[in-house]
Amino acid sequence: MNVLIPIIHQSTFHFGPKGGVFEEFTIDTRGLGDIGLSASYVAWTRASHALVLDAGFSLPTGSTDELGRTPRSATFDTIVPYTMQLGSGTVDFKPAITYVGSSDWLEWGTRAQANVRLGRNSRNYSLSNRLALRNWITLTTFKSFQPSLRLATEVWDRIHGADNDLFIIRPDGSRFTPAPVTDPALFGGEKVSVGLSLRFPFRNGFFAGQSIEVEGGIPVYQRLNGPQPGETWRLGIAWNLHL
Repeated sequence: MNVLIPIIHQSTFHFGPKGGVFEEFTIDTRGLGDIGLSASYVAWTRASHALVLDAGFSLPTGSTDELGRTPRSATFDTIVPYTMQLGSGTVDFKPAITYVGSSDWLEWGTRAQANVRLGRNSRNYSLSNRLALRNWITLTTFKSFQPSLRLATEVWDRIHGADNDLFIIRPDGSRFTPAPVTDPALFGGEKVSVGLSLRFPFRNGFFAGQSIEVEGGIPVYQRLNGPQPGETWRLGIAWNLHL
């Protein structure tokens, strides 16, 4: 069984109306994300090749009620946009299939994974469903560290439903979204990213079989369905603990 416990710190810089209080402002959120649980089954092996099936879920442990100073109010904090929340608020099903091959000094593989939102959260929306294909090649010559080159492709759809607190109500009772990042129809897109990583395996002692991994990446292609925030770079640190 695999357990993923994400600790998130994210920050976005925004431009608002010229000359106003919010001409420039930053939204910052941090805390525990959605905890992931998954189990793997080796469906096929032959020599140095293997096919692995995964079934996983993420639990809605990350907050969807994060507040911050936004243009909707100059005097008190209001709910921040979907992209700045720490979790999905839903139980998410994450099936995957992985092929892995190896030689004396290389390891390579490809992994297809889906992220399917089950229902809507307490704020009446569900985040985008996602499909990802990741490929990698790892140099395993060195015992103390293992560098990897990675290529990832992702596609995702719009947000379904809407958080009513992200709308502004007009005097006539109609409502509108004050910014593109609060409009659920302006989500979805495609992205191709390249990355480099370093894995540091523990081979002896109490932590034998575990590893620490540091990965950085940049998108080389992005097509976004609307003026939603794009990604400029990514940095992650993971401790791989197999139970």
